[in-house]
Amino acid sequence: MATLTGTVTWKGETLNHGRIYFNVNNGESVVSSEISEHGGYTVKGLKEGLAKVAVVTPPLGAMPDPENRAAELEPSLLFTPLEIPKKFARVETSGVTVQVSPGASTLDIHLK
Repeated sequence: MATLTGTVTWKGETLNHGRIYFNVNNGESVVSSEISEHGGYTVKGLKEGLAKVAVVTPPLGAMPDPENRAAELEPSLLFTPLEIPKKFARVETSGVTVQVSPGASTLDIHLK
């Protein structure tokens, strides 16, 4: 089994929200992770093989704040999610593939 850790970027800019999916060997192993505000992710338990990757980010304005908590936060904690093309939301259309090897690896995903 493999553990991958890395950062996700879009055109050189670090993503600050979203989810990344790894689909190994056409569905033999599917694992996902939240993308942190610093662009980082960690997935555990991936099988070895070729993985298709998808990255999903919320559309702009899709993050409701029903309790109006944004007014209480420090300005540095507020962010606008980066919007990326919808093609990256599906492993069939993202065009992103990686080779997964056993053990722990660092793998940065650079979307273009």
